[in-house]
Amino acid sequence: MKLVTYAISTPLGRAERLGAVQGDAVVDLQLAYRGWLLENDAVDMVGIDRMAAALVPTDMTAFLEGGSVSMKAARQALEWAARAPGDTLQDGARVVWPTPQVQLLAPVPRPRTVRDCMAFEQHVTNGYKAIGRTVPEEWYQIPAYYKVAPTSISGPDGVVLCPSQSSWLDFELEYAAVIGRRGSSIKAADAMSHIAGFVIYNDFSARDLQKVEMAVGLGPAKGKDFNTGTVIGPALVTLDEIGDPYCLTMSARLNGTELARGKTGDAHWRWDTIIEFISRDETLLPGDIIGSGTLGGGCLLEQGLPPLKAGDVVELEVEKIGILKTTVSVG
Repeated sequence: MKLVTYAISTPLGRAERLGAVQGDAVVDLQLAYRGWLLENDAVDMVGIDRMAAALVPTDMTAFLEGGSVSMKAARQALEWAARAPGDTLQDGARVVWPTPQVQLLAPVPRPRTVRDCMAFEQHVTNGYKAIGRTVPEEWYQIPAYYKVAPTSISGPDGVVLCPSQSSWLDFELEYAAVIGRRGSSIKAADAMSHIAGFVIYNDFSARDLQKVEMAVGLGPAKGKDFNTGTVIGPALVTLDEIGDPYCLTMSARLNGTELARGKTGDAHWRWDTIIEFISRDETLLPGDIIGSGTLGGGCLLEQGLPPLKAGDVVELEVEKIGILKTTVSVG
């Protein structure tokens, strides 16, 4: 499934809903599951509303907390939507929306935690060289990561605001795992069963701010943590639809010109090792996001190119997930 969080306008104001992409449309999963329950005479009307809200909530994190039970309900909802006539239920609630009529948001708009790794050796080598340093031998010992402010999350087809104190904004081509099952001290052999799916991840970076912070030995902080600076989307694609997560082509375009291309399998650190390390003596929760780190050559810094400027359009594409488009603005 390609799970999304989307916004629509209603008589009571803006509403955020949980959906799934089906062809060129978005299906409201809670309402579609309500339709499936009605068709199967599962319970009375009050019970149907309660069951639909409980098993297929409108918030992505709450949905992921439902685990395999909620995933099964979502698939039943999509099956019902595929064969149901029209786009409405008996009470007039709209179930199926043409994609252009909704606003896609970050698939997980309010994650509890966001972590970002450095899994690609070429990026680490190029990045350290660009700032006059060599890769520390410790990088080969642990899948190092840092924590990102969850409030910096934004979604597809939006605008990234350059931080007020920065004049050196860069994009970074990544993808990210979204945790779907709670776990602590997870063994590598069990790690993949804790992943609900993957999203594209654009880790925008204020390089001038980051350079100062990293010289101190802490961070990154303000070089990464700024409103709109961590862009994910366009959908959370479930693991069963992804297949082998190490066979996906990744690419980045700036104003239509391709600047980077590679494979997810180019990573030095794999998800099983990453999750085992991060969860050691620590609990991962449904909806937590873990970025892969940047593909080799997947940012301007590595290529010696000038910073992003207002009006630039960055498109990141990952096979089977989609295209994540962002326009640059000045805050």
